[in-house]
Amino acid sequence: MIPRFVQSHIEHSLTQYPAVVLSGARHPGKATNARTFSDIYFDIEREEDLTRLDIEWGRHMRGEELVILDEIQHASEVLLRLRAIIDEQYGQNGRFLLTESFASPLIKSLEGRVIVCELSPLLIDEVDEEQQDALWATGGYPENIGALEPFPSWQQHYLDQMVQRDLPNWGFPASPRVTERLFKMLASVHGQLWVGASWEGWVIEQMISRLEVTGEPLQATHFGTSDRFTLHLLLEYREKRWAIDITISSHPEHDMLVRLRCRTGRC
Repeated sequence: MIPRFVQSHIEHSLTQYPAVVLSGARHPGKATNARTFSDIYFDIEREEDLTRLDIEWGRHMRGEELVILDEIQHASEVLLRLRAIIDEQYGQNGRFLLTESFASPLIKSLEGRVIVCELSPLLIDEVDEEQQDALWATGGYPENIGALEPFPSWQQHYLDQMVQRDLPNWGFPASPRVTERLFKMLASVHGQLWVGASWEGWVIEQMISRLEVTGEPLQATHFGTSDRFTLHLLLEYREKRWAIDITISSHPEHDMLVRLRCRTGRC
């Protein structure tokens, strides 16, 4: 189920804008969540749904019910027609709920008419406590939680789509072969068991994803100095700067806590 804080954000956004865009990677549940808001649903990736949308266009555009258009980035002509409808119905909010798996340049043409809500894969507060280790180890896609195989076959298909179609559509310049090598290198570094990179990356992902779904602007970065002072996450959020250090240990020592206090200037 969609988390309550996400649902509340979408509901509020629909009262403020003619259209809301749910953006994010494939498989985190954008379509499932969108369909909780309306029964008028069109999957733009399906030719039969595009045909049905064209036939029913006039009726739905003249109505007042919320219309869901899933994977809108695959039909630029629909976005152009949608912009005209929104302009004609100026002031009428809550008319369209769109989803996209990668940012379509034409979405920018709707600037001022839409608000984008980033949906991440599962967050830690969306799973039971006994599933949290699996969430860390396998990623936040619902199909992975409780999977019997460590690398489900759907995940290879997902990566193939990223390499062959999605990343080139985003303008990523590398060839598919080079991109596959990059994925393997990133997985090798990030997934090391003894250096903490996997834990740090997962905590950072959870924190940033949790903040992004609120729709509030944030800037995240990290840094290291020549004398080996490092900071895992530096957040600019709500006009404040948050310095966050991430450490995992089954046997935390007193010296670790002292070092953490010193990094915040409370030695």
